[in-house]
Amino acid sequence: HEGYAWTIFSTGKLPSCNDYQFYHPPLNALLQAGFMKITSAFTRLFSLGGGFFTKFAYKKPSYVDEERYFLYSTCQILAVLYSTVTAVTLVKTLNLFGFSGKLKVLLAAFLILYPRQIQFAGQLNNDGLSYMLGMLALYYALKWWKGERKFIWMIACAFAVGLGMMTKLSSATICLPIAGIFIYEFVCTLRKKEG
Repeated sequence: HEGYAWTIFSTGKLPSCNDYQFYHPPLNALLQAGFMKITSAFTRLFSLGGGFFTKFAYKKPSYVDEERYFLYSTCQILAVLYSTVTAVTLVKTLNLFGFSGKLKVLLAAFLILYPRQIQFAGQLNNDGLSYMLGMLALYYALKWWKGERKFIWMIACAFAVGLGMMTKLSSATICLPIAGIFIYEFVCTLRKKEG
């Protein structure tokens, strides 16, 4: 994933081949390249150079220079952001179901402190962003289903699914529970019309 983001960062173009991880949809690499551009601008603005990058070069792979390693490592800020947004979304999803008191705290702690959720906060691949967008899509579908039948929630759900698929194609699996919501509503609507 580092080579994907670095190619976009250094050339301003998508990779011209599908080697290694280059076959993935580009959203995560685009965001990382953009964040690396911002970080690079800040390092130039504050005249941080050579010696500054060596402070962050612990366990640097031999195939990258110190600045490249530093810039890509700063993308961990994005990974933590994705994990935080996911945690907030999961708690908001619990709120939709009306859990309260100790049960809500217990469920929230389980969801937020689940080991895979913690791993997403430190990984620099596209899984964290894909997971975040999937949980947002599910949240918006549930928000529509639980009473606020506004069209905006369906647009937000579709937008989150689309962005998720621009991150990783397997994120389309979130459409299965969303389809379940629509099938349930369809059946309920048919029953009401029969009566």
